[in-house]
Amino acid sequence: DYVYFPLGGSRVDSKWRLAFNLAVVWALTGLWHGASWSFVIWGVYFGAFIIAEKLLLGKKIENITKWVRVPVTLIIVIIGFVIFNAPTLGDAGRQLAGMFGAGTEASSVLSVFELRNYGLIMLVATVFATPLPKLAVQRISKNSVAAKVIDVLEFPALLVMLAVCTAYLVDGSFNPFLYFRF
Repeated sequence: DYVYFPLGGSRVDSKWRLAFNLAVVWALTGLWHGASWSFVIWGVYFGAFIIAEKLLLGKKIENITKWVRVPVTLIIVIIGFVIFNAPTLGDAGRQLAGMFGAGTEASSVLSVFELRNYGLIMLVATVFATPLPKLAVQRISKNSVAAKVIDVLEFPALLVMLAVCTAYLVDGSFNPFLYFRF
């Protein structure tokens, strides 16, 4: 409201002006989150992808299968939030290197410990991030008895998932409110 629209938003005459508007807004969005280079780089990072999508890729993205688009988008977002969450750019670089197998972090005792603690939840989350559970429920629901069982068990299952997610959040280490780092 205060920056994008006064700059002309997306209703500008040139693609270069649209790219400028998006770059300014996303750089300021990063700065708005805190006075750290990691926040600014996070804003510029996402701004660059949005500009690439709007100006370079456009409708071409729709021709790419979801089985490619979804994982690529997930990787882009994860990398962005590693940058966002890192105290310094050096920390972000080390974390990203470790995520992709570089450095000592990929094979450390801590990595094995984390994989043992969170490997199952990561696998379950990965499966539930795909359309497979929805397709399975649709197929099972074709049977009238199974459809009734699903109707009865759906709410308790959601409550259990909420409890598990809450337990993982509570179990996490202390993390002060984001904007206290400003």
